[in-house]
Amino acid sequence: MDILKHEVKEMGNKGDLEVAAGILGVATTLRAVTAEVKRRFGLDAQGIWLASRKGVKTYEFASDGKTRVGTATKISIPANAIKLIDLGEPDGAFFVFKNR
Repeated sequence: MDILKHEVKEMGNKGDLEVAAGILGVATTLRAVTAEVKRRFGLDAQGIWLASRKGVKTYEFASDGKTRVGTATKISIPANAIKLIDLGEPDGAFFVFKNR
């Protein structure tokens, strides 16, 4: 849940916490959201931030400021994963699921 912690504490995205808490049906606190994810998916729950291939191509990868197209990897997420945050294009969505 380091990703969610970073979004809330480092990036100041309190709205993400509110959305995630609403989806999980818990209080709007990082502790409550984290506890519910662990309860549903285990102490070693996985979280991944996914963007579309189109979204990945919009980011700059070079220090010289030139846009580089990175290699996007297709990742299949389990059917029982929960989408906690969805920022749309190009930023993507954050999913949590049980460690395989």
